[in-house]
Amino acid sequence: MWFAAKVRARWGALRGAVLGVCMGISSVWAQPIPWIDVHVHLLATDLAGARVLAADAVAFAQSQGMRTVFLFPPPQMNQNNLLDGPEFSAALEEYGNRVAFLGGGASLNPILQEAANRTPSASEVEAYRQRAEVIAKSGAKGFGEIALHHLSMTAKHPYEMVSADHPFLKVLMDVAAAHDLPIDLHFDPILAQATLPEALRGNKNPATFAPNVDGFEHLLAYNRAARVVWAHAGGGDDFGAFTPHLVTRLLTEHPNLYLSLRPRSKRPGAILGTGERNDEWLAVIESFPDRFVMGSDSFFVQSTRGGAAQDFAERLGSQTQAIRRVLQFLTPDTAQKVARGNAVRLYHLN
Repeated sequence: MWFAAKVRARWGALRGAVLGVCMGISSVWAQPIPWIDVHVHLLATDLAGARVLAADAVAFAQSQGMRTVFLFPPPQMNQNNLLDGPEFSAALEEYGNRVAFLGGGASLNPILQEAANRTPSASEVEAYRQRAEVIAKSGAKGFGEIALHHLSMTAKHPYEMVSADHPFLKVLMDVAAAHDLPIDLHFDPILAQATLPEALRGNKNPATFAPNVDGFEHLLAYNRAARVVWAHAGGGDDFGAFTPHLVTRLLTEHPNLYLSLRPRSKRPGAILGTGERNDEWLAVIESFPDRFVMGSDSFFVQSTRGGAAQDFAERLGSQTQAIRRVLQFLTPDTAQKVARGNAVRLYHLN
Protein backbone atom coordinates (compact mmCIF):
# COMPACT_ATOMS: atom_id res chain seq x y z
CA MET A 1 0.00 0.00 0.00
CA TRP A 2 2.86 2.38 0.91
CA PHE A 3 4.59 1.60 -2.39
CA ALA A 4 1.40 2.18 -4.41
CA ALA A 5 0.85 5.54 -2.72
CA LYS A 6 4.42 6.56 -3.46
CA VAL A 7 4.07 5.57 -7.12
CA ARG A 8 0.85 7.58 -7.43
CA ALA A 9 2.51 10.61 -5.88
CA ARG A 10 5.48 10.40 -8.23
CA TRP A 11 3.20 9.93 -11.24
CA GLY A 12 1.18 12.98 -10.23
CA ALA A 13 4.33 15.09 -9.97
CA LEU A 14 5.68 13.78 -13.27
CA ARG A 15 2.38 14.35 -15.05
CA GLY A 16 2.24 17.94 -13.79
CA ALA A 17 5.79 18.59 -14.95
CA VAL A 18 5.17 17.16 -18.42
CA LEU A 19 1.94 19.11 -18.75
CA GLY A 20 3.71 22.30 -17.76
CA VAL A 21 6.42 21.78 -20.37
CA CYS A 22 3.89 21.03 -23.09
CA MET A 23 1.84 24.08 -22.20
CA GLY A 24 4.97 26.18 -22.35
CA ILE A 25 5.73 24.89 -25.82
CA SER A 26 2.20 25.48 -27.09
CA SER A 27 2.12 29.03 -25.73
CA VAL A 28 4.72 30.16 -28.22
CA TRP A 29 2.88 29.02 -31.34
CA ALA A 30 3.23 31.76 -33.93
CA GLN A 31 -0.17 31.38 -35.60
CA PRO A 32 -3.58 31.19 -33.86
CA ILE A 33 -5.51 27.97 -34.42
CA PRO A 34 -8.65 28.17 -36.61
CA TRP A 35 -11.54 27.16 -34.40
CA ILE A 36 -15.29 26.49 -34.25
CA ASP A 37 -17.57 28.36 -31.87
CA VAL A 38 -20.50 26.10 -30.96
CA HIS A 39 -22.32 28.58 -28.71
CA VAL A 40 -23.31 31.99 -30.12
CA HIS A 41 -26.73 33.54 -29.62
CA LEU A 42 -28.84 35.21 -32.29
CA LEU A 43 -31.96 37.05 -31.11
CA ALA A 44 -34.19 38.30 -33.93
CA THR A 45 -37.93 38.78 -34.24
CA ASP A 46 -38.13 38.79 -38.05
CA LEU A 47 -36.21 37.35 -40.97
CA ALA A 48 -34.82 40.71 -42.11
CA GLY A 49 -33.35 41.27 -38.66
CA ALA A 50 -31.95 37.73 -38.63
CA ARG A 51 -30.17 38.40 -41.93
CA VAL A 52 -28.52 41.51 -40.52
CA LEU A 53 -27.41 39.69 -37.38
CA ALA A 54 -26.17 36.70 -39.39
CA ALA A 55 -23.98 39.00 -41.48
CA ASP A 56 -22.63 40.61 -38.31
CA ALA A 57 -21.93 37.21 -36.77
CA VAL A 58 -20.10 35.93 -39.86
CA ALA A 59 -17.96 39.09 -40.04
CA PHE A 60 -17.16 38.71 -36.35
CA ALA A 61 -16.32 35.02 -36.83
CA GLN A 62 -13.86 35.87 -39.59
CA SER A 63 -12.18 38.50 -37.42
CA GLN A 64 -11.77 35.95 -34.61
CA GLY A 65 -10.32 33.13 -36.72
CA MET A 66 -13.41 30.92 -36.60
CA ARG A 67 -14.08 28.29 -39.25
CA THR A 68 -17.75 27.88 -38.31
CA VAL A 69 -20.10 29.67 -35.92
CA PHE A 70 -23.21 28.07 -34.38
CA LEU A 71 -26.17 30.43 -33.96
CA PHE A 72 -29.24 29.84 -31.78
CA PRO A 73 -31.46 31.59 -29.20
CA PRO A 74 -30.63 31.57 -25.51
CA PRO A 75 -33.08 29.59 -23.35
CA GLN A 76 -36.26 31.66 -23.29
CA MET A 77 -38.54 31.61 -20.28
CA ASN A 78 -41.77 32.59 -22.04
CA GLN A 79 -43.29 32.16 -25.47
CA ASN A 80 -42.60 35.32 -27.49
CA ASN A 81 -41.99 36.36 -31.07
CA LEU A 82 -38.30 35.48 -31.02
CA LEU A 83 -37.33 33.34 -34.02
CA ASP A 84 -36.06 29.85 -33.28
CA GLY A 85 -33.40 28.07 -35.35
CA PRO A 86 -35.59 26.58 -38.08
CA GLU A 87 -37.39 29.91 -38.46
CA PHE A 88 -34.23 31.96 -39.05
CA SER A 89 -32.33 29.29 -41.02
CA ALA A 90 -33.16 31.01 -44.34
CA ALA A 91 -31.01 33.94 -43.20
CA LEU A 92 -27.98 31.64 -43.05
CA GLU A 93 -28.16 29.94 -46.44
CA GLU A 94 -25.74 32.24 -48.27
CA TYR A 95 -22.95 31.47 -45.78
CA GLY A 96 -22.78 27.73 -46.43
CA ASN A 97 -20.79 25.74 -43.91
CA ARG A 98 -19.45 28.89 -42.26
CA VAL A 99 -22.65 28.93 -40.21
CA ALA A 100 -24.71 26.25 -38.45
CA PHE A 101 -27.74 26.49 -36.19
CA LEU A 102 -29.42 24.74 -33.27
CA GLY A 103 -33.11 24.89 -32.41
CA GLY A 104 -35.33 24.84 -29.36
CA GLY A 105 -34.18 27.71 -27.19
CA ALA A 106 -37.15 29.89 -28.19
CA SER A 107 -39.72 27.11 -28.64
CA LEU A 108 -38.94 23.92 -26.71
CA ASN A 109 -37.42 25.64 -23.69
CA PRO A 110 -40.37 28.01 -22.99
CA ILE A 111 -42.77 25.06 -23.12
CA LEU A 112 -40.50 23.13 -20.75
CA GLN A 113 -40.25 26.01 -18.27
CA GLU A 114 -44.00 26.66 -18.34
CA ALA A 115 -44.61 23.04 -17.37
CA ALA A 116 -41.73 22.84 -14.88
CA ASN A 117 -43.97 22.38 -11.84
CA ARG A 118 -46.62 20.12 -13.31
CA THR A 119 -47.03 16.85 -15.19
CA PRO A 120 -47.97 17.52 -18.82
CA SER A 121 -50.80 15.64 -20.48
CA ALA A 122 -50.19 12.93 -23.06
CA SER A 123 -51.25 15.33 -25.83
CA GLU A 124 -48.79 17.95 -24.59
CA VAL A 125 -45.97 15.40 -24.55
CA GLU A 126 -46.81 14.40 -28.11
CA ALA A 127 -46.90 18.04 -29.25
CA TYR A 128 -43.50 18.54 -27.66
CA ARG A 129 -42.15 15.51 -29.48
CA GLN A 130 -43.53 16.78 -32.78
CA ARG A 131 -41.85 20.18 -32.35
CA ALA A 132 -38.55 18.45 -31.53
CA GLU A 133 -38.95 16.35 -34.69
CA VAL A 134 -39.52 19.49 -36.78
CA ILE A 135 -36.25 20.93 -35.46
CA ALA A 136 -34.40 17.64 -36.01
CA LYS A 137 -35.49 17.53 -39.66
CA SER A 138 -34.90 21.24 -40.36
CA GLY A 139 -31.14 21.06 -40.86
CA ALA A 140 -30.35 21.91 -37.25
CA LYS A 141 -27.09 20.49 -35.90
CA GLY A 142 -28.61 19.97 -32.49
CA PHE A 143 -31.00 21.30 -29.84
CA GLY A 144 -30.36 24.32 -27.69
CA GLU A 145 -30.02 26.16 -25.58
CA ILE A 146 -32.10 24.20 -23.08
CA ALA A 147 -32.08 25.18 -19.38
CA LEU A 148 -32.09 22.52 -16.67
CA HIS A 149 -30.98 25.00 -14.00
CA HIS A 150 -30.13 28.56 -14.97
CA LEU A 151 -29.27 31.19 -12.37
CA SER A 152 -30.45 34.76 -12.78
CA MET A 153 -27.33 36.84 -13.40
CA THR A 154 -28.91 40.33 -13.50
CA ALA A 155 -32.16 41.96 -12.41
CA LYS A 156 -33.34 41.68 -16.05
CA HIS A 157 -32.42 38.01 -16.34
CA PRO A 158 -34.86 35.15 -15.48
CA TYR A 159 -34.27 32.22 -13.16
CA GLU A 160 -35.04 28.84 -14.74
CA MET A 161 -35.26 25.45 -13.06
CA VAL A 162 -36.91 22.17 -14.02
CA SER A 163 -36.63 18.65 -12.64
CA ALA A 164 -34.22 16.47 -14.62
CA ASP A 165 -36.83 13.69 -14.80
CA HIS A 166 -39.44 15.91 -16.46
CA PRO A 167 -41.29 14.09 -19.28
CA PHE A 168 -40.39 16.80 -21.81
CA LEU A 169 -36.68 16.33 -21.14
CA LYS A 170 -36.99 12.58 -21.62
CA VAL A 171 -38.77 13.17 -24.93
CA LEU A 172 -36.01 15.52 -26.03
CA MET A 173 -33.34 12.99 -25.07
CA ASP A 174 -35.12 10.32 -27.11
CA VAL A 175 -35.51 12.49 -30.20
CA ALA A 176 -31.91 13.68 -29.94
CA ALA A 177 -30.71 10.08 -29.73
CA ALA A 178 -32.86 8.96 -32.67
CA HIS A 179 -31.42 11.71 -34.90
CA ASP A 180 -27.91 11.69 -33.42
CA LEU A 181 -28.12 15.40 -32.55
CA PRO A 182 -26.48 16.85 -29.41
CA ILE A 183 -28.39 18.86 -26.80
CA ASP A 184 -26.76 22.11 -25.66
CA LEU A 185 -27.72 22.23 -21.98
CA HIS A 186 -27.36 24.97 -19.39
CA PHE A 187 -26.91 23.47 -15.94
CA ASP A 188 -25.71 25.37 -12.87
CA PRO A 189 -24.74 22.63 -10.42
CA ILE A 190 -25.52 22.65 -6.69
CA LEU A 191 -23.71 20.03 -4.61
CA ALA A 192 -25.31 20.61 -1.20
CA GLN A 193 -28.16 22.55 0.37
CA ALA A 194 -27.18 26.20 -0.02
CA THR A 195 -28.33 29.76 0.44
CA LEU A 196 -28.04 32.47 -2.20
CA PRO A 197 -24.50 33.90 -2.47
CA GLU A 198 -24.12 37.62 -1.94
CA ALA A 199 -22.95 38.14 -5.54
CA LEU A 200 -26.31 36.92 -6.91
CA ARG A 201 -28.62 38.86 -4.63
CA GLY A 202 -30.82 41.52 -6.17
CA ASN A 203 -31.56 39.31 -9.17
CA LYS A 204 -34.47 36.86 -9.62
CA ASN A 205 -33.01 33.86 -7.82
CA PRO A 206 -34.65 32.00 -4.91
CA ALA A 207 -33.24 32.30 -1.41
CA THR A 208 -32.23 28.64 -1.07
CA PHE A 209 -31.08 25.84 -3.38
CA ALA A 210 -31.27 22.06 -3.18
CA PRO A 211 -28.63 19.66 -4.53
CA ASN A 212 -29.23 18.85 -8.19
CA VAL A 213 -26.23 16.94 -9.56
CA ASP A 214 -27.82 13.53 -8.95
CA GLY A 215 -30.75 14.56 -11.12
CA PHE A 216 -28.42 15.68 -13.89
CA GLU A 217 -26.72 12.29 -13.77
CA HIS A 218 -30.08 10.51 -13.97
CA LEU A 219 -30.87 12.49 -17.13
CA LEU A 220 -27.54 11.50 -18.68
CA ALA A 221 -28.17 7.86 -17.81
CA TYR A 222 -31.75 7.89 -19.10
CA ASN A 223 -30.62 7.52 -22.73
CA ARG A 224 -26.91 6.98 -23.31
CA ALA A 225 -27.37 7.46 -27.05
CA ALA A 226 -28.28 11.11 -26.46
CA ARG A 227 -25.19 13.33 -26.30
CA VAL A 228 -25.34 16.32 -23.95
CA VAL A 229 -23.04 19.34 -24.32
CA TRP A 230 -22.85 21.02 -20.92
CA ALA A 231 -22.41 24.72 -21.64
CA HIS A 232 -20.13 27.31 -20.04
CA ALA A 233 -17.52 25.04 -18.50
CA GLY A 234 -14.50 26.77 -17.04
CA GLY A 235 -16.41 29.96 -16.32
CA GLY A 236 -16.46 29.47 -12.57
CA ASP A 237 -19.53 29.82 -10.38
CA ASP A 238 -20.57 31.51 -7.16
CA PHE A 239 -21.41 28.22 -5.42
CA GLY A 240 -17.98 26.70 -6.01
CA ALA A 241 -19.57 23.58 -7.53
CA PHE A 242 -18.68 23.70 -11.26
CA THR A 243 -15.13 22.50 -10.62
CA PRO A 244 -12.48 20.38 -12.36
CA HIS A 245 -13.07 17.73 -9.69
CA LEU A 246 -16.80 17.44 -10.44
CA VAL A 247 -16.23 17.54 -14.21
CA THR A 248 -13.59 14.80 -14.00
CA ARG A 249 -15.97 12.50 -12.13
CA LEU A 250 -18.90 13.13 -14.45
CA LEU A 251 -16.83 12.70 -17.61
CA THR A 252 -15.48 9.43 -16.22
CA GLU A 253 -18.91 8.05 -15.35
CA HIS A 254 -20.99 9.41 -18.26
CA PRO A 255 -19.66 8.71 -21.76
CA ASN A 256 -22.41 10.77 -23.43
CA LEU A 257 -21.35 13.99 -21.65
CA TYR A 258 -19.35 16.73 -23.39
CA LEU A 259 -18.59 20.30 -22.35
CA SER A 260 -18.22 23.62 -24.15
CA LEU A 261 -15.70 26.03 -22.68
CA ARG A 262 -16.34 29.68 -21.82
CA PRO A 263 -13.08 30.37 -19.98
CA ARG A 264 -13.13 34.00 -18.85
CA SER A 265 -15.04 35.16 -15.78
CA LYS A 266 -14.73 37.19 -12.60
CA ARG A 267 -16.57 34.40 -10.79
CA PRO A 268 -14.50 32.06 -8.60
CA GLY A 269 -12.80 29.09 -10.26
CA ALA A 270 -12.69 30.26 -13.88
CA ILE A 271 -9.96 29.08 -16.26
CA LEU A 272 -9.00 32.70 -16.84
CA GLY A 273 -10.20 34.73 -13.90
CA THR A 274 -8.85 37.73 -12.10
CA GLY A 275 -5.55 35.97 -11.43
CA GLU A 276 -3.40 33.52 -13.34
CA ARG A 277 -4.69 30.68 -15.49
CA ASN A 278 -6.30 27.76 -13.68
CA ASP A 279 -4.02 24.79 -14.40
CA GLU A 280 -6.44 22.32 -12.79
CA TRP A 281 -8.94 23.06 -15.54
CA LEU A 282 -6.27 22.79 -18.22
CA ALA A 283 -5.22 19.39 -16.82
CA VAL A 284 -8.82 18.12 -17.05
CA ILE A 285 -9.00 19.17 -20.71
CA GLU A 286 -5.74 17.38 -21.40
CA SER A 287 -7.07 14.27 -19.62
CA PHE A 288 -10.26 14.24 -21.74
CA PRO A 289 -9.14 15.82 -25.03
CA ASP A 290 -12.06 14.35 -27.01
CA ARG A 291 -14.81 15.72 -24.77
CA PHE A 292 -14.44 19.53 -24.98
CA VAL A 293 -15.46 22.12 -27.56
CA MET A 294 -15.37 25.92 -27.53
CA GLY A 295 -18.46 28.07 -26.91
CA SER A 296 -17.99 31.80 -26.37
CA ASP A 297 -21.61 32.62 -25.41
CA SER A 298 -21.47 35.71 -27.62
CA PHE A 299 -24.70 37.62 -28.34
CA PHE A 300 -26.05 39.23 -31.52
CA VAL A 301 -29.28 41.02 -30.67
CA GLN A 302 -31.80 42.89 -32.81
CA SER A 303 -31.91 46.51 -31.72
CA THR A 304 -35.64 46.32 -31.03
CA ARG A 305 -35.03 43.91 -28.17
CA GLY A 306 -33.99 45.13 -24.75
CA GLY A 307 -33.37 43.30 -21.51
CA ALA A 308 -30.38 41.32 -20.36
CA ALA A 309 -29.49 40.18 -23.90
CA GLN A 310 -28.55 43.71 -24.93
CA ASP A 311 -26.27 43.96 -21.90
CA PHE A 312 -24.63 40.64 -22.75
CA ALA A 313 -24.10 41.76 -26.37
CA GLU A 314 -21.85 44.58 -25.13
CA ARG A 315 -19.30 41.98 -23.98
CA LEU A 316 -18.64 40.83 -27.54
CA GLY A 317 -15.05 39.72 -28.07
CA SER A 318 -13.94 39.17 -24.49
CA GLN A 319 -14.60 35.42 -24.48
CA THR A 320 -13.22 34.78 -27.98
CA GLN A 321 -9.95 36.40 -26.95
CA ALA A 322 -9.87 34.16 -23.89
CA ILE A 323 -10.61 31.09 -26.01
CA ARG A 324 -7.68 31.78 -28.32
CA ARG A 325 -5.47 32.21 -25.27
CA VAL A 326 -6.59 28.89 -23.76
CA LEU A 327 -5.86 27.10 -27.03
CA GLN A 328 -2.29 28.35 -26.79
CA PHE A 329 -1.97 26.85 -23.29
CA LEU A 330 -2.97 23.36 -24.47
CA THR A 331 -0.69 20.78 -26.04
CA PRO A 332 -0.84 20.92 -29.87
CA ASP A 333 -2.86 17.72 -30.34
CA THR A 334 -5.41 18.63 -27.66
CA ALA A 335 -5.69 22.19 -28.96
CA GLN A 336 -6.52 20.97 -32.47
CA LYS A 337 -9.23 18.66 -31.12
CA VAL A 338 -10.80 21.22 -28.81
CA ALA A 339 -10.57 24.01 -31.39
CA ARG A 340 -12.39 22.19 -34.19
CA GLY A 341 -11.86 18.41 -34.45
CA ASN A 342 -14.30 17.51 -31.66
CA ALA A 343 -16.96 19.88 -32.98
CA VAL A 344 -16.68 18.43 -36.49
CA ARG A 345 -17.18 14.94 -35.11
CA LEU A 346 -19.82 15.78 -32.49
CA TYR A 347 -22.04 17.88 -34.78
CA HIS A 348 -21.32 15.98 -38.03
CA LEU A 349 -19.91 18.97 -39.87
CA ASN A 350 -18.68 18.76 -43.45
